Amino acid sequence: MHIATEFLHIIVHCSQMILELMGIVILLFGATRCLYSHFRGDKNVRLILAERISLALEFLMAGEILHTIVAQEIQELIALGAIIVFRAILTWENSHEIKELEEQIEHHGSKQE
Repeated sequence: MHIATEFLHIIVHCSQMILELMGIVILLFGATRCLYSHFRGDKNVRLILAERISLALEFLMAGEILHTIVAQEIQELIALGAIIVFRAILTWENSHEIKELEEQIEHHGSKQE
């Protein structure tokens, strides 16, 4: 049974690291693309960055949720829960901002026609 538990810990830890690395890569590539787009004069930079941040947060949150599987102490679970709630709030706020930016872009697009 001890071997199965250790194997689970290894799988969860590796999966968590992969998910968090994916979130970091998405964030870095998104920021780089937005910087490039900004210098090209693109007006939708905020929307692109907000979408990338939202996607990155989803991957980071998935990693934290996986970590709760192997958390053994109540303090660790409380800290993980707080992180998950904080990231969920950030994701919700970000999705709200994305909707507002999309509406602004749509409004400006219909206004120019």
